[in-house]
Amino acid sequence: MRIRTTKFRLFLLLSFSLACFSCDRIRYEEKTILVTNNSDKGIIFESYLLEKPDIQPSDTIIRGLSEEYEKNYIDPGIESHINVLIYRNKPSYLVCYIIDAEMIPEEWDYVENINEAVLQKYIIPVNIMNKISFPPSQEMKDIPMWPPYGTFNN
Repeated sequence: MRIRTTKFRLFLLLSFSLACFSCDRIRYEEKTILVTNNSDKGIIFESYLLEKPDIQPSDTIIRGLSEEYEKNYIDPGIESHINVLIYRNKPSYLVCYIIDAEMIPEEWDYVENINEAVLQKYIIPVNIMNKISFPPSQEMKDIPMWPPYGTFNN
């Protein structure tokens, strides 16, 4: 009887563990965003996911770069496909940061004033918008951004 109880507990533990590990796969999906760099400098694209667009781009700060930030580097005049995680089956918004790559040291552990390297911030509805450009294009003029549309100065 004791062996059956132990097997049953082990079964429950394994079932619970598998359910927890697969939660992220159920909750999120990967989406590709086309990022176009129309500027004369190299940029790095960073983003994080929001459920609701209840903040203004001017109020956001970037806390750091992802460990794979080099994959999100885009040369001047180049388009790049960047994969992001979005919510599955519900609206997703991304806070996007366009960062001046020249201000990021090649071997970095911590960039003290990383927010000074941010050239542009956007909040985009990923479910309906799958491309952005820097500087922002005419078709982006109505999305929340900082600095506001038409004020970016190379």
